[in-house]
Amino acid sequence: MKTYTSYRRYSAEFDDTTGVIQIRFAGYEGYFTFSLEKGIYNGKTYFTAADYGYVQADVQTEMDRQILRISYQKGPVDQEQFKFLISLTNGGVHCRMDVMGHYKVFLKGVFSFGKGGGRPVSIDRRGMDLRSAYGPAVSLCDNALFDVKSDAAVEIRGIDLCMKYDWDKKHFSHSICTAGDDVQRDFTMKLHEHLFERKFGVPYAPINKNTCFPTPPVGWMTWYAVQFDACEEAVLHNARQQKELLGPYDANAIWVDWEWYHQNFSGQGKPGTDIFNPDPERYPHGLAYVADKISELGFTPCLWIGATNDPNKNEFFSENPDTVLVCKRSWCGQYFIDPTHPKIKDEYIPRVFRSIVNDGYKALKWDCFPVSFLRTDENHDKLFDPEVSTDEAMRELVKIARNVVGKDFYMLSCSGETDRDILFAGDIFDAARIGGDIFRWKEFVANGVDRVLRYYHFHNTLFYADPDNVVIRQKYSNMDQAISRVSMVSILGLPLTIGDRFDDLDSQRIQLLQHSIPILDIHPMDIRQNIGNERLLLMNLAIATPYEDWNVIDVLNLTECTNHVRVSLSKDIHVETGGDTRYLLFDYWNRKYLGEIEDTFDLELAPYASSVIGIRKKTGLPQLLSTTRHISQGALEIQHLEYDAKKRVLSGISSVVAGDEYALYVYVPEGLRIFHEGNYTSIFDIERVDVVEEIGPSMQCPNGSVWKVNIRSDANEDVPWSLAFMGCNGLGND
Repeated sequence: MKTYTSYRRYSAEFDDTTGVIQIRFAGYEGYFTFSLEKGIYNGKTYFTAADYGYVQADVQTEMDRQILRISYQKGPVDQEQFKFLISLTNGGVHCRMDVMGHYKVFLKGVFSFGKGGGRPVSIDRRGMDLRSAYGPAVSLCDNALFDVKSDAAVEIRGIDLCMKYDWDKKHFSHSICTAGDDVQRDFTMKLHEHLFERKFGVPYAPINKNTCFPTPPVGWMTWYAVQFDACEEAVLHNARQQKELLGPYDANAIWVDWEWYHQNFSGQGKPGTDIFNPDPERYPHGLAYVADKISELGFTPCLWIGATNDPNKNEFFSENPDTVLVCKRSWCGQYFIDPTHPKIKDEYIPRVFRSIVNDGYKALKWDCFPVSFLRTDENHDKLFDPEVSTDEAMRELVKIARNVVGKDFYMLSCSGETDRDILFAGDIFDAARIGGDIFRWKEFVANGVDRVLRYYHFHNTLFYADPDNVVIRQKYSNMDQAISRVSMVSILGLPLTIGDRFDDLDSQRIQLLQHSIPILDIHPMDIRQNIGNERLLLMNLAIATPYEDWNVIDVLNLTECTNHVRVSLSKDIHVETGGDTRYLLFDYWNRKYLGEIEDTFDLELAPYASSVIGIRKKTGLPQLLSTTRHISQGALEIQHLEYDAKKRVLSGISSVVAGDEYALYVYVPEGLRIFHEGNYTSIFDIERVDVVEEIGPSMQCPNGSVWKVNIRSDANEDVPWSLAFMGCNGLGND
């Protein structure tokens, strides 16, 4: 029998056959279920749901709520009765449990909200760290599921909620522990509708994943690398080098920046050069030729555009002088359009963006919004329609451009100054630049780190948050700084735009890029703005795959002094600790096993340096510790992984890049050693790396060991591999 009630956006139902209480949210897919599991005191179970001989449920109606009452009766002596009271109000769902004594009461159930089950997040969590996730990853501080499509979330408060994704059933299972000295235990559920729109005051639309960049793009850009020396030859030379060096690692874009019709910062263009006509000396074959050559190399051609102004009076402006609002020089041009003029909306903007599409470009970077906002505000009374606000007028132009290029075209808003210009059309653009130019380290902190802290919650939700170019050449970055810049972008899943000529990068810096790309489909786990301390930044990437969950952290020293840092897994990484739980640590860039810990560990960071650490829960079985292909340490390339306990075989499939020195790092627990004769697949060689001496057949291995397994391939392919294990001199033998 089922007992049901509803109020406003919430409904509650109790099934006395299964003992499950189900909460639903009107207008949304999904549900939250829970049921009594057990009551524990001092480690001993005193009652379970099965201990009660009679369960009664009814509904009580009050002025401003509906209450579902469930009473478990005829139970054990220690807890003869147990009650649930679920109150549905306009403000949410309140669940109260009546229990006598100091029992820890455990509940269990299922949590699903929106398409795909929802995204685990924390709303308004305190802390100066940045949390990101790949896959349906969950941490202990997550208390809500967010639906990207509908901009809505369900938040649970008042309890310790522990979720785990069920890959077979495609939803999150959860366990709840309530404890205390009071008779009453409670928790609440609240539906947050239009969460981003209300919380941050932005027009909301879910990010479009159907453009040419379903994950954040990776590729070379002219401006930071060659600036006003950009030309057809420079673009294609670096595109060919990218094909050789980064093509196999899935770089996918080439960006032609603003120099194609700008010669300097004067705002005045070379005669005959304008928004419709590239510099004939720099681009003698035209922009379409460059786009074709980029496409032939396997990359997406991307173009900079400043559609609201022009350095020269182009043909359209000469024929329609009333469409020019003001002629006043700025760094990007001098002729600023009237965004409310009918000919601008009906003819000019469509013509500009059709020309980009016709030339073969599949993505664009639309710049100059901040100065265009300024010019329009300054001359607002001169507009064709002064009743329209500047923000409204600019949004309308973006909508028109979007209709011209189509939904599958990638549009990056290159603003980066204030909330106004970054967010005014965040629901229309696919990406938004969130800061100014980044060359020097101070710019990286101010325009990169600080801006990411402020805007990261929008990333891969409303749009891709673009932190500007990654510049790692020696002129601006020593090796520690280069590692820090690349690591931050990759760990957080941000667009990685390369701001160096490949000729200016040594092999070590090239390898940094190779092992940080492609950018994974990573999303934020906190819905909040954040402020840093300009001293230290902790980034925590939680990874969930069908075969394993783990974390990769990046601890970044922003200062010119050595920084001593203590990291707590429970407080900083938000993973389960205590009891027999232990974790294995691996330093990714230094390829070094750091040992096993219960909770805390210490790092000493050189000036401007970062430490990227893989953190995996120790299983007691042979297990993967890290890989070399990608900073995620397995999330990208491991297609399959399993351990056969009966055969003592760890096997997997890795997507390997031709010629890459790919390696697996494997932890072998105490009592076992790798059985070399049993490894005959694609493995090139095996070596122990945690100690100097090798383990021979007659040696014991009581403390565990770490092994490097090298795999090589002459092609980009999926490579199966397997490792067999045997006992060590009586330890671990059958």
